[in-house]
Amino acid sequence: MINVGEKHTDNHIKFIIDHSSLFGMTKEYIQQVYDNHGESLEREMSSGGLEGMARVEIITRAIKNGWIRVRLQSSGKQAPVYWTVQPYELSYKAKDNIWTWAMYMKTHERYTFGEINILSLRDGKVSMKTSIEKIIKGELFTEAKMIKTYTFQDVVRSKNISLQKLNESSLSRAYQLSNEAESFGIISAFRGSHSRKQNMELTKKLQAKVSSLGYGYFTMIGH
Repeated sequence: MINVGEKHTDNHIKFIIDHSSLFGMTKEYIQQVYDNHGESLEREMSSGGLEGMARVEIITRAIKNGWIRVRLQSSGKQAPVYWTVQPYELSYKAKDNIWTWAMYMKTHERYTFGEINILSLRDGKVSMKTSIEKIIKGELFTEAKMIKTYTFQDVVRSKNISLQKLNESSLSRAYQLSNEAESFGIISAFRGSHSRKQNMELTKKLQAKVSSLGYGYFTMIGH
């Protein structure tokens, strides 16, 4: 997450050009894009307001590479401000990143007002009109309500596990929390397509994210 508007004097295109590798591009590629459109890269860097086709192509490339462009805008001096949030497509990963951004804005008390227009670059249209509060409450994941959920007890019963055999400390603790805690969940970052090293790195990232949201956790070994 990079706040170009406050931490830098650059606009989006100038920041991408200055930090091209961060966005999956090279200086040579960017220069070629400007040459192909007959536009001046030097002039772009000095003014930052060409609004040309090279700028569009480069920002589009960054979004296709996984970045999400977020802007606070207004249609006029007296008009209300609103947000535009532009992922390439409204995939699960994009939704998760947008939720993380909304949580950041809320916890840091930053510009939580205004309507949010989520624009899918791939579809070229507004995918959703929402707000930071609605995003935090899970509006982006409403389709998840259609998925059947199971309690920890359901899983134990389906596996024919005797509750008296839950002697392993972390598993016993999980069962205890499922009965006592107001909210409780079990989640894993492990994926069968990854190596153990990759899975351990993903687990560390998951632990860091859970902690950053103000939640506690404990680890348990799964089989």
